[in-house]
Formats: sequence, C-alpha cells, structure tokens
Amino acid sequence: GAMQTPTERSVADAVSSFDKKQRIKRELEEVILQFNKKPKNGISHLVYSGLIAPLADPENETDPTGQKGLAEARAKGPGDRPRLRGDPVSVAAFLHKYVEGKVALDKSQIGDFMGEGDEYNVSVLAAYTKTMDFSKFQIDDGIRHFLKDFRLPGEAQKVDRMMEKFAQVYCDQNEGVFDSPETAFVLSFSIIMPFPIYISFFAINSNYNAPCLMIVRSNPPARQPTNCFYHQSIIFIFIEYCYSKSLGIVAGTERIGTPIGLRY
Repeated sequence: GAMQTPTERSVADAVSSFDKKQRIKRELEEVILQFNKKPKNGISHLVYSGLIAPLADPENETDPTGQKGLAEARAKGPGDRPRLRGDPVSVAAFLHKYVEGKVALDKSQIGDFMGEGDEYNVSVLAAYTKTMDFSKFQIDDGIRHFLKDFRLPGEAQKVDRMMEKFAQVYCDQNEGVFDSPETAFVLSFSIIMPFPIYISFFAINSNYNAPCLMIVRSNPPARQPTNCFYHQSIIFIFIEYCYSKSLGIVAGTERIGTPIGLRY
C-alpha cells in the first residue's frame, strides 16, 4: 500500500495507544473483580495479563525470573492453566493503587489476603508495609495510616501478623522511639483490638525512676512478649497520649510505685 504520511502515522499511533490503554483498563477491571471474589485468582490473572511480573525464584537455575513457567502456563488451555503468583512488590503496588474508583479492590479482601500465614502472603504484606512512610506519625496515627486502604481481618492471628509487621517497619523508620519492635507490637495490638484492656503502671523497684507498663488482656496477642514489663517511660507517654486523644481517658498521676488502673 501507499506509504503513510507523518500525520497519518501520528493518528495511527494515537489510535493504537488509545486501544492499548483501553485493553489495559479492561484487564485491570477484570483482575479487580476476580480479586474481590478470590484474591489468589485475581493476582494470577494479573500475571497472565502481563501487567506484573511472575514470582521470581533465584534458586531455580533454569527459570530464576519465572518467565519460562509463565510461557509454559500460557501455552495450556484456559481450563488447564495453573494459578500463578506475582512479584510481591508489584502485587503490593497494585493493592495500594486500586482502592478507589468505580471499580475498586475490596478492602476486606485485601486485609484477609495479606493476613494469611503463607510465606508468599507474608512477603506481600512486608512489601506493602515497607512502601509506606510512618516517619512523621505518632504510633496511633501511624496505625491509622497503615489501615487506611484495607480492613483488618476478624481473626486474631491475622491481626497479630499484620501488627507485628507494622511494628517492625515503624521502628525501622522511627529509631529510638521504642526499645524494640516487640514493645511497639504489643502497644499497637492493644490499641486496635476492641476488647477490654487493663493498663497498670508500676515502679520496678524503689530505685527505678520511670514507670513500667504491663498490659493484661482478656484476649492477648497470639505471640506473647518475652517480658510484659517495659521500663521505657516513653510507653507511659504514648499510652496516656493515645487513650486521652482517641477514647477520652486521661491517665491519673500517682506516686511512682502506686498502680494506676485504666479501663474502658
């Protein structure tokens, strides 16, 4: 045929670009709908569509990137195709990005998926959390920021895993605020779980000049801390700050050595 003029090529490129964008939009909508029914299927569709890379396995010498496995899976009939897993960082970016709009990811499904104990789900949770910036937040506002795009699952073990990861990343980004991620984890878990919490402050002995915190719960975290007593006065400050702000409770002030009980 006749050669295209520059204008004709420009129009053809624009049409091709528009068609590609429309195809990607339809693929994404299908992925989101599948994810909202069953997250594993939605992620597998995301990989088959080529929108994200498959899960890499550096120890697999014949297919470290997962691309060979993807090509072999695509060659099979639709009914015979295995479910594939995507690159955790790419999946995390997808979960962050598509939570708003006419066709959006279900926030409860996101929480359930990331709370699973499978190593892959935990890796997605880790990638999801590490991409967030908690450096400018007090811990209670950090938790709100963490939870803004998904809903916590109903299972305590899933909540446990998610708050443990949050605590690790929060401490990495806020050095010196807590003596350890374990301290931040217990405090975080206690802030978000809707069960009675009894908070008492004690002096460890007459020579210790800072309050210590013991949290006693009717429904404690699945992973018990190695030491329920925390000697950092910052914990006292955070507990008083968090609860007076969000629950209207103001901690009393008593002589060190006298327990102070707060209950809501």
